[in-house]
Amino acid sequence: MKLSRIAILSVATLWMAAAGCSPDPLTPDERLQRALHENRNLRLERQELVRRIAELGGGQTSMTPREGVDRLDGHAAVTEDPFRAVAIDLGRVTGGMDTDGRPGDEGIRVVMAPKDRYNDTVKRAGAVEIEVFDLAMADGSRQLGRWTFTVDQAGREWVGGFGAGSYSFELTWPDGRRPQHADLTVAVRFITLDGRVLSAQRAVRVQLPAQ
Repeated sequence: MKLSRIAILSVATLWMAAAGCSPDPLTPDERLQRALHENRNLRLERQELVRRIAELGGGQTSMTPREGVDRLDGHAAVTEDPFRAVAIDLGRVTGGMDTDGRPGDEGIRVVMAPKDRYNDTVKRAGAVEIEVFDLAMADGSRQLGRWTFTVDQAGREWVGGFGAGSYSFELTWPDGRRPQHADLTVAVRFITLDGRVLSAQRAVRVQLPAQ
């Protein structure tokens, strides 16, 4: 004779109450989401550990897949870092930078974040090249400036925050170079540690000095 689902749940609830326990407040979907989140965090931590071991060993590691570690979900282990940077994004706050409170921007602020294949921001090291153009100017003089940052220099410009961070570069106009038009184009290249070049550009507006 089979007991009904309601009867089984009722008996389980009474047993938990008698034992001094309370039912799990999470729904099955919520428990699944929590398990998936914890599984992803474990994978990320292991990928970071493998990367650090490879760096310490000159790129060589003796770690081998083990059942129950690399096959938690029953699938073959992923050998490529799923959280490596595959693109960069220029933030909406990228634009003119006013440092003296008077009309006219003294430079430009560029906010850039590396993104993984899930479009999540990831903190990754790399060299950075930034160019700003005034495309409405005469041919041959459209580039307002070019700035380069080594891996170490760029690392000092990383700004953390709630959730994810980003690189934030505050760049003043080079001597003798000022925009003549409010609409500019910012082009950024991010050179990863493994030599890949990720690029992005964005149209921005700046405030011109009062005429």
